[in-house]
Amino acid sequence: MNQVKRLLLVVFGMLACGVSSVRAEEVLHSFGRSDGKWGYVNSDHCWAINPQFDFASGFDEGLAPVQIGGKWGFIDKTGRMAINPEFDMARLFSDGLAPVQIGGKWGFIDKTGRWLLDPTCSVSRQVNRPGFVGGSNS
Repeated sequence: MNQVKRLLLVVFGMLACGVSSVRAEEVLHSFGRSDGKWGYVNSDHCWAINPQFDFASGFDEGLAPVQIGGKWGFIDKTGRMAINPEFDMARLFSDGLAPVQIGGKWGFIDKTGRWLLDPTCSVSRQVNRPGFVGGSNS
């Protein structure tokens, strides 16, 4: 009897996960699998965005930086690529801007991927939210 109950719980869990959809306000958490691929789980601990990324960071302002093939881009909460992976490094959005690195230089993009501050800064310290802690223009 216990095996039947366990099987029903597993089937119910699979069905619940299969019909879950992501609401804009829902919190998604990045989660890595043992095979090294990262995805996002919802509050029900179901995959909301299947593991497919080399690395995945958290969401902020509706977008999350993800790494694919050594390059960073941004996805929305449906898993759609909002900004193509073309950066060497990317950080979270804050006040509509995200620091991104290309060719060893940092700059800022908006949520469409448009450069608002061209990559001209070499950062000598860690980049923290909401922006640069230190750096130089060399």
